[in-house]
Amino acid sequence: GDKRLIDALQKYNDVIKFRLEQERKERIYQSALNDAKTANNYVLYEAVSKEFATLGDYKDANKYSEKYKAIAYNEREKQKHKNKVKKVLILVFVIFIIFIILLSTLIIPSINYKKANSLLNSGNYSEAYNLYRKNKYFSNSSNKADSILSAHFEVAHIGDTISFGNFFQTNTKTKEPIEWIVYNIENSKLYLISKNIIYADEFNKSSNNIFDISDKDESLKWDKSSIRKWLNNDFFNNSFNENEKKKITEVKNITNNEADLKDTYKKEYEITTYDKIFLLSENEYMKYKSIITIPQGTNYATERFLYEKHACDYWFLRSRNSEHPGYISIVGQTKEISHTEARNIWGIRPTIVLDISHE
Repeated sequence: GDKRLIDALQKYNDVIKFRLEQERKERIYQSALNDAKTANNYVLYEAVSKEFATLGDYKDANKYSEKYKAIAYNEREKQKHKNKVKKVLILVFVIFIIFIILLSTLIIPSINYKKANSLLNSGNYSEAYNLYRKNKYFSNSSNKADSILSAHFEVAHIGDTISFGNFFQTNTKTKEPIEWIVYNIENSKLYLISKNIIYADEFNKSSNNIFDISDKDESLKWDKSSIRKWLNNDFFNNSFNENEKKKITEVKNITNNEADLKDTYKKEYEITTYDKIFLLSENEYMKYKSIITIPQGTNYATERFLYEKHACDYWFLRSRNSEHPGYISIVGQTKEISHTEARNIWGIRPTIVLDISHE
């Protein structure tokens, strides 16, 4: 009897194990089916195939295992192809970028450089200068453009910097070329203002400090100022050779006219002068403000008055200030106009007009 009971219990135990195993396989089977629905790359399809493979001959697990193994293989091959295409496209893109860089920095500049050399050799300085200027970062194009400009002012553009005349800059012993900014070109004439503050002085050394707009204060008038006298005598005579002096045009300047100042400033305060060297008026400065750069003071200018350490923070205009007619206008490092007493020491940026009609 005991043996029959043991056999019966063993069979019952086997049945329970079988059912549990079937339930386990069914869970794996259903899980694999669900994973198959969401798989979207070869890695996931390979995982699904392995899940079915663990089930052996349970239901159609072997069939599904082979099916998703084949799908995984196809997806892997597709991915390999995509990667190859991607690499090719990246390579093509890199080659294209390199070509564009070479085109813009070497090929086109090289062509333009050769063309500019040919134009220069044929005497076409204007077109040669324009090409060298456009090509300024290639080879010695910038130096060649500067060489043409220094010898042929007629090729200049507004905003260019040219060298003309000589004045003390680094020290008080050696004169060096003065750099000028071309702020206007009109009727074969170049309008130039010094790139840097090259001198520092009072507007008028005889200022009596009467701050009104009457004729009493002669020191506020451009025609009576000591700086005008210095510019048109000492500076003019000592900074330019005879050929350079011939190129400097005498200019008719009207200072503090109605266009410069507020309506409260009467026309009787207009000043007409004829100047070889002059300072800009308020009106002229505002007209060309965007072209005129912020200057630096030369060593000579900054060290001229050691007790005036900030003398080059501002530079003089020749006009009375439109807001405060009892003062002279000055321009600061922010490019805004301010005002000062005529006896104060500030920077000087000479202005000249060159006749290039015979260049």
